[in-house]
Amino acid sequence: MNTQHEILTVDELAERLQVKPSWVYAHAHELGALHLGKYLRFSWERVLERLGLERSLLQSRNNDQVKTAESNLHHVGGTQPKNGSLFG
Repeated sequence: MNTQHEILTVDELAERLQVKPSWVYAHAHELGALHLGKYLRFSWERVLERLGLERSLLQSRNNDQVKTAESNLHHVGGTQPKNGSLFG
């Protein structure tokens, strides 16, 4: 199963982020909480986006593809962002 499309409970998200559930509750809005009645649920993909981690995970998983794409851009006269990444 693709873990990025998982829906997590507060306790599951806290475990995955290695924080206390109280921290997850305190930051629920920033993490993109889904309100299901009195329950909170979290999309792992959305949490990664909100924490700014999706890009770094994508880069580490696809590092070779990123390098190839950057190289191809350079060879065809494209420009790269200042940080050297296609993901800005």
